Amino acid sequence: MEQKTHNILKEKNAALVSDIRERYGATVPGAIVDRVARGTLFAHAFELQTGETPDEAAARAWGPYRRWTSWIPVVTSGSALWIGILTLAFMAFLATLRKRARRRRQWDEGEVDA
Repeated sequence: MEQKTHNILKEKNAALVSDIRERYGATVPGAIVDRVARGTLFAHAFELQTGETPDEAAARAWGPYRRWTSWIPVVTSGSALWIGILTLAFMAFLATLRKRARRRRQWDEGEVDA
């Protein structure tokens, strides 16, 4: 398994365990492990302890992670970079137009020496 993928999975698992501890108490992960050690299937032990399936718990725990990571490729793409560059150039162009218009008004009013 690729190291980057392995690290992401570790982070997601840590987020899931942290969420379970936060919602149901610090002893729940240990109780799930105890049930599994006594022969209960993990999914069933998890549901008995938490009242929800592992998939439901994972979806809730990883929701914030997914929200942020889905934007990273969009914001760091080449297209986003060029949109930023073009926006900056357009803003500079507008600032130059305003400066020229202000200078012309001052010349028309005779405030600025030629």
